[in-house]
Amino acid sequence: MAGNVIKNMNSKMFKRVGTGTMINLGLGAAFGAMDYKTAREEGRSVPGAAIRATATGLMPEIMGLPAFFGMQAAMAVPSGAVKAYEGLGQRARSMSRQSQNIPFDNSQFVDTQQAYTMRQAGMQMAQASKYNLQQSMLGNEAQMLQI
Repeated sequence: MAGNVIKNMNSKMFKRVGTGTMINLGLGAAFGAMDYKTAREEGRSVPGAAIRATATGLMPEIMGLPAFFGMQAAMAVPSGAVKAYEGLGQRARSMSRQSQNIPFDNSQFVDTQQAYTMRQAGMQMAQASKYNLQQSMLGNEAQMLQI
């Protein structure tokens, strides 16, 4: 007899509870668990974290799911805006530093007499090599024309 009463109560209770209510309860439990873990990582005590998690878990049921998500979004907007502003500032500073890293952009070359003469000697060697190549090519052409 008592078993039938409990069975009838359970079936009536689950008929009244819709799918939306079950989703609200599930999401409330999930958000509560995440909030408890976050509060513990932040250093809150076990009772303080449990109270905060319980309040967070019950909020979707009390407020309704759309209002709860709206409240969560409204709470996340300011921190998101600050993070975006800081990220843009950091990116701008990074790009500014990169534009200053042009090789030899700010260099002042001071040639000593030795460096000047070494560069001059290198240029003379390159010219001589070019001249020798031209001469050898002309010599080869001349040999081809002498048949």
